[in-house]
Amino acid sequence: IRKSQVFYPNKYPFEIIIPKEFCTQGRKNALEKLGYVKIAESTAMVASLMDNIDYDCDNNDFTIQLDQSLKDWMVPMISAFDSTFEMTLLYAKTHENALKQGYRFEHFCLYKDKQPISSITLSMQGNSARIDDVGTIPLYQNKGYATDLIKHALGKTKKSGLTYCFLEASNSALSIYKKLGFAPLSKNNIYSKRLL
Repeated sequence: IRKSQVFYPNKYPFEIIIPKEFCTQGRKNALEKLGYVKIAESTAMVASLMDNIDYDCDNNDFTIQLDQSLKDWMVPMISAFDSTFEMTLLYAKTHENALKQGYRFEHFCLYKDKQPISSITLSMQGNSARIDDVGTIPLYQNKGYATDLIKHALGKTKKSGLTYCFLEASNSALSIYKKLGFAPLSKNNIYSKRLL
């Protein structure tokens, strides 16, 4: 309900992720009547941070920094997710508000030649963490930068004493996450409603 109060009146696009096992024909029909269409599939995954996995980065041609202002964090997000500056700024403001309310978010940027080329969000609660918003500027994609950024986030969570990390993976990224110790939890359908 809260999300609908934010998204519907302002006509912002958003997505609903539903485990495939709950996507009965009746639910699919109900979603369709509401104007939702299936746009993708994903996999919810978990990694045990107690496993003996090395999260060190071998590459030295970049730096990784915490971005507390979210200004640099936004740069890769815009092109990686085919968004606009306005939509990404709104998303950043939502994160800023959550930080002010005491939520444990950290936003990291990977810099190459002093330019932000990849970004990630790490949220923490209890003994668990979640990775979101992994995005890299298209020119630098498929070169391992996002993987190194994920390793950095996982190393940080492990050093902090957290025991599990969750994420939602696109089908194209499954093999990368599996190499980093993530195991599938559920297959999901992603539905979107583009509001006019």
